[in-house]
Formats: sequence, C-alpha cells, structure tokens
Amino acid sequence: MNRLWILLLVFIANIGFANEDSKQRQASSLLDAINAKGMLLQAQYKLQAQYTHLLKDYQIPKAKRSLEQSFREQAFNFSRKNLSWKQLEPAIIEAYCLQYTEAELAQLTAFFSSEVGQKFLTVQPQLAGSVDQLVNQQVILINNQFSYLIEEFVLQAGLTQPSITHHETGTRLAPHSRPIAPPSKPTKNITQ
Repeated sequence: MNRLWILLLVFIANIGFANEDSKQRQASSLLDAINAKGMLLQAQYKLQAQYTHLLKDYQIPKAKRSLEQSFREQAFNFSRKNLSWKQLEPAIIEAYCLQYTEAELAQLTAFFSSEVGQKFLTVQPQLAGSVDQLVNQQVILINNQFSYLIEEFVLQAGLTQPSITHHETGTRLAPHSRPIAPPSKPTKNITQ
C-alpha cells in the first residue's frame, strides 16, 4: 500500500513538472515572438555607445589608443557577458511565468506572432515617445498654471515668502526667483 502512495505522489509530482516545463516553453515562445533577445542586443549597443560617449572629452594621444582599445574591449566584453541572452533567459522566462498563466502566455504569443502584433512591436517605441512628449508638454503647461495660481493666491492673500538658501550653491534666493509652491511641512506664514 505504501508503494502505491509513493508511486502516486511521484506521478503527481511529474505532472506538475511537466506543466511547469510546458509553461516555460510557452514563455520562451513568447520571448521569441517579441524578439526579447534582440532587445538585449540593442541594450548592449546602447551601453557600448554610452562607454564611447563617456570617453569623448578625453584627448587620447595616439600612443595611448591601443591601451584605450584594450579597456574598451574589456568594457564591451563585460557588458556582453552580463547582459547576454544565455545568462538572462532563464530569469526572464521565470519572470514571465510568475506573471502569466500558460493560457495567457499562449494568447500573448499568438498576438505577437500575428501581423498586427508585429506591427505593434515595430511602432510602439516611436508611439510611446510621441505620447510621452505630448504628456510632458501638458505637464509643463499644468505646472506653469499651478505656479501662476499659487503666485496669484499669495499676492491676493497678502502672504510673503521669506528668502531661502539654495541647497547646492548656498546663495540666498529672493521669493520670486523660484516657483512658489505650498510648503510640504507645516510652516509659519508671514503676513504683511
């Protein structure tokens, strides 16, 4: 009887592992459909460009260029090693498996494998940039209006604001040299 229970438990455990393997394969298919490996490659290229940008202000003598090239290769190899698909794929698959059911992963894979899903992946970065720009323009407009309304309130209420010391420079700022905003902590208001 004990053997039967042990066999039953082993059988149930194997079904669980089979389901998890299936889910991981589905997550891997989704990552293929969205070209996650290509996204990591793009991130590596951006890091390499960043490294080059960090060196732009240095006047590297011709005699030291081979030394710089050696350090550049070390930096690029480090980024390739630590941002490689081989290293990150298991953790990325696990992250997707934790967030989605196997059925959801299948639906996402079907969508992103479709023509419209591929179009979404192609246009989404540019679209997101356009939307961010639009939202940022509105945020600036709203912040300007907030500043104007607060300044008008302060003027109409007859409030004054003491000069403050700028955190970084230590210089004293007059009240109108910065946007007027309500205090984040309770403070004493000075009235005229």
